[in-house]
Amino acid sequence: MAIDLVAPQIDDGRFPIKHITGEEVRFLFHPMDNEQLIACSKVDHERSNVILVIALDFHHTQTGGVDLPLADLGLDPQRPYHVHDRLTDTRYLWNGSRNYVEINPHKVPAHIFVVRRWGRTERDFDYCL
Repeated sequence: MAIDLVAPQIDDGRFPIKHITGEEVRFLFHPMDNEQLIACSKVDHERSNVILVIALDFHHTQTGGVDLPLADLGLDPQRPYHVHDRLTDTRYLWNGSRNYVEINPHKVPAHIFVVRRWGRTERDFDYCL
């Protein structure tokens, strides 16, 4: 049922799917600390990563921590990285392999995060005083 709710939002162009011919695309499932949530990611040779989190409970808000294999996603564990939820157009700055997710099925049935491998912090800029 959750996939049926997400599919129309993917088909209307808000989440364009890039077709890769002849290249390996891997799907990885990630541990969650809530049995009502499933998380997986798509990793291709360009490391254009997408993380999908779906709630199995369609009536109640579900929260939990997702554990990501940063090396498989091409992410530096010492640096923050950006994730952009394409369903809600919300952006987050995540740190480390474990991050918090929340799904309220009355607002959005899932998260589809596009991952950017680098994140700038205030330490990345020179300041003139």
